[in-house]
Amino acid sequence: MTRAIVSGALHKSAEERTSKNGNPFATFTIRESLNGATRWWQAIAFDEASIAAVLSLKVGEPIAVSGGIDAEIYAPAGSEGRISWKITADAILSAKAKPKPKPKAEQRAGREVNQPRPFEAKRWEGGPDDGVIPF
Repeated sequence: MTRAIVSGALHKSAEERTSKNGNPFATFTIRESLNGATRWWQAIAFDEASIAAVLSLKVGEPIAVSGGIDAEIYAPAGSEGRISWKITADAILSAKAKPKPKPKAEQRAGREVNQPRPFEAKRWEGGPDDGVIPF
């Protein structure tokens, strides 16, 4: 199986399912656009971290998936053949912004968040010939 990274947008929300053996998995669809062309990927994730990551995303949010890819040709009745793209995800990345950290206690006490701390200058006592290094 060939490995690849597919990036695009989540087109269809992830659906959490359970296999006959009782193992959880998630299925979802990725819309990949490049140079005006669109490619649709059917994706499946089996490990807990990947399932949790994809379930936290909403339709339209950017996503990148790493895993094994597979392509099958199918021909609907009366139509020409098409390629069905599939990826088995083992890692999922999101471009969602991390939540901003809560302000520290001193920032809540009235200090501006972006205000720099005042520089404390220390004076070097002695001269260049006393043999004492100030640090």
